[in-house]
Amino acid sequence: QMIPAFQKKHGVQIVNAVFLSDGDGHSMGAYPSYGSSDDSKTIIHDPKTRKDYNVASGQYSRSDAETGQYLTILKDRIGCNVIGIKLDGARVPNYIGYRYCGGDEKLTETAIKNWKRHNFCAIDAIGYDKLFIVQGNLKTETDVLEGLDDDISYTKLKNAFMKGANNTKTTRVIATQMVDIIAQ
Repeated sequence: QMIPAFQKKHGVQIVNAVFLSDGDGHSMGAYPSYGSSDDSKTIIHDPKTRKDYNVASGQYSRSDAETGQYLTILKDRIGCNVIGIKLDGARVPNYIGYRYCGGDEKLTETAIKNWKRHNFCAIDAIGYDKLFIVQGNLKTETDVLEGLDDDISYTKLKNAFMKGANNTKTTRVIATQMVDIIAQ
């Protein structure tokens, strides 16, 4: 209801819905029960579009599969782009690959590389145009020069600038990828 109201109020054709999350939602029961055979299927029927959506079993978690289909329904109903930003406190990069790449070795390798280098990775996930997994336990600094002594050495000043440039670089990479999605 919110997105169509926003579209009508502002006269926009395409809306970019951005969801910021620190975790997965809970299942609403539209997922095969634990211990079900691999052949079991759960279908979500959308009465507005009259489409059926298969909530696939075998994904990492029930909530991922279910949430992905609900986001797909949102996209089909409204025609909006769906961008996800999920804050994740994972300290082991391999977890990111396992958790979000579904066992695909090439995707996992790319995700881990980006996680280590930029503290985030961007993946294609069911229901999202793009899902950004961002390291959620990072300390952020708005001013890298704040708190430095007046008589700071050249090396310490250089290091502070480099640290600030790296943080800005990561933010720029995320922003550039998001703009690519929004500009489509």
